[in-house]
Amino acid sequence: MRTSVVGVTGTIRVTGYNFHVPPGSGIALALGDNRCQYLGLQLPFDISTVLPAFPRCTIVHNQNLLTVSTAMGASRTFDIPLTVPAGALMLPVYLQAFAIEPGGTFHASNGLALAIGN
Repeated sequence: MRTSVVGVTGTIRVTGYNFHVPPGSGIALALGDNRCQYLGLQLPFDISTVLPAFPRCTIVHNQNLLTVSTAMGASRTFDIPLTVPAGALMLPVYLQAFAIEPGGTFHASNGLALAIGN
């Protein structure tokens, strides 16, 4: 377990997001602070209702920060610098990963909830 220091920039390291996608697939890690609404939509939101090519993919939180990369192999490590605001008391943070294969197949991971602060 790591402790966060208020007002100091730290790093969230997410490892082992294993999508079983071919090398060269585009992958992204989204970070948000709200799991109830995003752009006026109630969450979780089934992406396939507006993009039928993405079945069984759900957005589970808002997307305040999006880190994009390319898959080198089966898994990928993301480092996200994050400053803990002064006075933060168990600030909720939500993570979700996405991947799109060169052929256009889209994947979304389950969500992960964290709390940062004192």
